[in-house]
Amino acid sequence: MLRQRPTVLLADDDIGFTQAVGIRLNNMGFDVVTANDGESAKRVFDNALPDAVLLDVDMPGSDGFAVCQHIRDEHGAVRVPVIFLTGSDAGIIRDHLQGLTLAVDGDRCLIKPCGGEQLSAAIWQALAASCSSNQKRPETGSA
Repeated sequence: MLRQRPTVLLADDDIGFTQAVGIRLNNMGFDVVTANDGESAKRVFDNALPDAVLLDVDMPGSDGFAVCQHIRDEHGAVRVPVIFLTGSDAGIIRDHLQGLTLAVDGDRCLIKPCGGEQLSAAIWQALAASCSSNQKRPETGSA
């Protein structure tokens, strides 16, 4: 079940971007937890268990794809939406990133700079799809 104010993990090594977007998302109805490198993003995710994740593709420590793989490996019982962020806008790079996004079971890849409204819409869409997907999952375990 989704919280009234969904919690979003925002991980990006650009501290100014993280602060500005974090404030904007907070004002748009999200609780925001942040990290500025891949290893911190894994720890913050494990502790906060957010409803959605925004990951920079290129971060120190572990890149966004490795963080997504950690989330899927360690917390796969409930599908948390992962949206990748990148500053790479060249067509071939964008196509490659879309392929990698799918390969690690990410939900979407957005090109920076992206506005608060675009991020908010992407998060809400991913949360709606995730809720639907999680409701369709069969129960597992012993009777």
